[in-house]
Amino acid sequence: EGFTMEYDFVERSLLMFGGLDHTSSQVNDCWYITVGADDKLAHRVAYTWKSCRPRPSATQTGAVAEPPPRYGHGSAYFAGMGDQSLYIMGGFADDGIGVYPQPDMWRL
Repeated sequence: EGFTMEYDFVERSLLMFGGLDHTSSQVNDCWYITVGADDKLAHRVAYTWKSCRPRPSATQTGAVAEPPPRYGHGSAYFAGMGDQSLYIMGGFADDGIGVYPQPDMWRL
């Protein structure tokens, strides 16, 4: 619940990010599944979800940064000009005291 899903037309993959898990805890997991070249045979194939967990990036201070767990966010996938990126925007996060809107954007 609360996750986003995008389709990569180049790799023929579905990408899913964030949301709430089965215990209603927020996650910042990233998963993908490649659906294959022949849509007519898709129902006959067993698929395996693979992790595409965001690679933490170093900030200017040297701290590691990755998107915090969230739900209700938006996403967009861009593939072109040698780049393949999933963008995560906004959403809501719970810091243990309350739920707050996230005014940020991340490129994964």
